[in-house]
Amino acid sequence: MTEVRIRRKSVVATATVGTSTADASAMDCNAMVGGIITFEAELPTAATALTFYASDTATGPYYQLHDKDGAAVSVTLTTTTGVAYALPYDVGGCGWLRIVSNAALGTASTARVALKG
Repeated sequence: MTEVRIRRKSVVATATVGTSTADASAMDCNAMVGGIITFEAELPTAATALTFYASDTATGPYYQLHDKDGAAVSVTLTTTTGVAYALPYDVGGCGWLRIVSNAALGTASTARVALKG
């Protein structure tokens, strides 16, 4: 009997997290359904949330992502170092994504994003 194996693609990339879509880098999320985001540097205490902006092309325009109930899709941040944040389920349908912080992240503005297909 042949064993069926489902292989999933994974991509690890760096992304600039900005305080606006203009200074956040675009991430290609086509064929991806989820992932995690980590910061190697400690997050400043003023940063409490990440929000997500989506587009169907790399150049935009980018629109703030909302869930089915109309609430902005976001991740609540902690200042604890060494934390991995799960990307919200709702980003799975995005072709291109930009991550925006509610406060400047300083040296932590570069994040490692692991996406799974």
